[in-house]
Order: sequence, then structure tokens, then C-alpha cells
Amino acid sequence: MSRKLLVFFLLFLLCLAPVSRLWAQTDGQNLGSHQFDMTDFPQWARDLRRGEIVAFGSFPLLYLFTNLGIGLAGVDQATSMTIGMAAAGSIVLAIVDYGIERHKRKVRNREAMTLGEGVPIITITPLFDEEGDPAITTPAGPEAENP
Repeated sequence: MSRKLLVFFLLFLLCLAPVSRLWAQTDGQNLGSHQFDMTDFPQWARDLRRGEIVAFGSFPLLYLFTNLGIGLAGVDQATSMTIGMAAAGSIVLAIVDYGIERHKRKVRNREAMTLGEGVPIITITPLFDEEGDPAITTPAGPEAENP
């Protein structure tokens, strides 16, 4: 009975998949595509977010490698041990990444402090944003009227 139900469900999905309006809004409305900007957040919050991304992003790969390693070692029924080792490895990897980023930030700050007075710090900004619109705005006022 379950095989017939599975076949019915797959056929149902295959028949409805071309109807895109059932799966997403595709009418061109730009409802939630605002760029998320973290420049106003404190540094600890940005570091915490990066650590979260690294830990959760590395967990599937570490779980795969841990599962393969435990399987090659011949241990049976070790699912909780595999999950625990993968989670611990992900956390350790996130902490190591935090240490590396903190060291890089410290080196950048030290180099900025060793610059002499009057030495400009050059910040590079792109000419175009992600959508292809010019990022540089033209000045408004009387100087904009005279080319």
C-alpha cells in the first residue's frame, strides 16, 4: 500500500511542478529582496554570526567524514557518538576560524596605527552595485547643472 502511495505522490508532484504559481510568487513583485546590512551591528555580534555560519555549514561535511571514519573502524550502532563528534568538530572549527579572523583584524589595526600622520587610508568601493546600477551618485545642486 505504501508503494502505491509513494508513486501517487511522485506523480502528483511531477504534474504540479510546471505550475510555478503554486510554488512561489513570480509576478515580479519585489517583496523581500532588501539587502541586509550588518555595518551597524557590534563586532561581537558579527563574529557570533560568522561562527554560527561556519559551525552549521561545516556540520554536514564533518558528519559525513565522522560517519565514514567510524564505519571503517567497525563500530556498530554509533549514531549518537557520530553526531556528537561532528558537532564538537564543527564548534572547534568555528573557534579556530574566530581566532584566525581575530588575528587578521589585530594585524590590520596594528598596520593602520603604524601609518604616519598624513598618510591616507584608501578605501575601495565598487563602481556598480549588484544590480548593475551605478553606485556613485551625481552631486545635486548648482554644480550638477554645469557639465
